[in-house]
Amino acid sequence: MSDISREKFVDIPIDLIADIVSKILHMPNVWAMVEKSKLKNRVTRAENQLTEIKKKIEEKENSKYYKQDIFPLIVQKLSRELEDKKVTVIIDGFEHVVDDTLHDIEKLYHFYDVLEELRYSDMLFLVELYKKRKYTFTEDDAVKIYQKNKFIRLGLLVDNIDAAGFDNEPIEEDIDFTEFGQEFYDLF
Repeated sequence: MSDISREKFVDIPIDLIADIVSKILHMPNVWAMVEKSKLKNRVTRAENQLTEIKKKIEEKENSKYYKQDIFPLIVQKLSRELEDKKVTVIIDGFEHVVDDTLHDIEKLYHFYDVLEELRYSDMLFLVELYKKRKYTFTEDDAVKIYQKNKFIRLGLLVDNIDAAGFDNEPIEEDIDFTEFGQEFYDLF
């Protein structure tokens, strides 16, 4: 196959895909249908837990607060979340808010914003750090170092490492959660 025909062969599917994606993005109704379908599937899978949460809300004096202020936030996060595995975490956090009557809506928005920035694998590593309270980082742990730096940037962990570098030696680090990080961990 000549270089010209290879180029055309590769360009046609890419152009076609780009055209389709462009049309979908410019059709808000299609995009809304996809999001609505995703949300419906997630709510259906969590129906039992959501029913229990609804009962708890009905028993609260300030049920209006949960229905009008918190529930719309949860629905938004459920519809925008890219990872299905995090849906349970979002709903568990909502239940925790209802059980513990968290009234600081601004803090709740911050917690859910941080949750939105974390991948499920990040959350698993955060739990591991929480349980061990120490971690030995090596030069080969690029992803783990990235995750730890993300936790620091998001205000979950205290930065305890000397920025001098590894010098080919593993670094055992104490893991200290910030107050916000501790509250975040407790919520989710």
